[in-house]
Amino acid sequence: MKILFFAAFAFFALFGPSARAQDITAVVNGQVISDYDVGQRQKLLAISGNGGSRTTAMQELIDERLKLQEAEKLNVAITDTQVDKAFESVAQRSKLSGVEFTKALASRGIDAKTLKNRLRAELGWQGVIRQKARVVMNIRDQDVIDGIKKKGQDPDTIKSYEFVVMQAIVFAPKDTSAGAAAQRANAFRSSVKNCDMARQKAIGMKDTAVKEPVRRNGNELNGAMRGMLEKTPVGGTTPVQQTDKGFEFMVVCDKKPVSGADGAKAEMKNELMMKEVTQASERLLREVKEKSTIDIRKK
Repeated sequence: MKILFFAAFAFFALFGPSARAQDITAVVNGQVISDYDVGQRQKLLAISGNGGSRTTAMQELIDERLKLQEAEKLNVAITDTQVDKAFESVAQRSKLSGVEFTKALASRGIDAKTLKNRLRAELGWQGVIRQKARVVMNIRDQDVIDGIKKKGQDPDTIKSYEFVVMQAIVFAPKDTSAGAAAQRANAFRSSVKNCDMARQKAIGMKDTAVKEPVRRNGNELNGAMRGMLEKTPVGGTTPVQQTDKGFEFMVVCDKKPVSGADGAKAEMKNELMMKEVTQASERLLREVKEKSTIDIRKK
């Protein structure tokens, strides 16, 4: 018993409340934000181009604690699988695998959990908004038309294209580095002058495939992909992009102009809806803050 008592005394002497209190930056409804948390978030903000100030980092962490607490109250489940999938998506946008992205963060002194915590909070908050905000989307056709005109466009004269495209994929097996697979994909792309050539060349290439051409209306595509295909001539290829399958690019087999009014209206309606959701999110977070106890110990 004396040995246990001594061990407990030594533990609290080294790591007790007085020592831990020195590391506490803020307490949000009883949940602690530490100096380490703030420092990690500052580093993450710095590499994402958001300045990395201590004030911004603290505010972001406070908001995230509130979002996760609200999600827990409403029984919004956020699984590790969902978080990992979101993390992989961020990595892919940087043209890296999840493992490579984790190493890249570590080289900057950032624990991958820092980004995963942010993603978990955003996923949870999306669930909160769906349950609680109850956004009423009352967007009239005239609102959509007015929004398009504010961008200097005439809905009646907007043009789009109908595309015939072929998808080319260079797979990245586990025994092949991402860099080597990317190099092979770019070499394949450089050698392609039309869809027939892409099909023929793929037959004799290892870990390479092309899909049958498909017809796509520009109205069905997201803005980035549509813009990319519009700039690509018939027989041309889009830049190589990394996906969960490997490295891919598109070959434009054919394209012809069509009316783009429907696509422009759909985009504007989505833009107006996102604005409504953003406003609802900000309003809801303000309400949550008003009911919360936020004790900032260090600035």
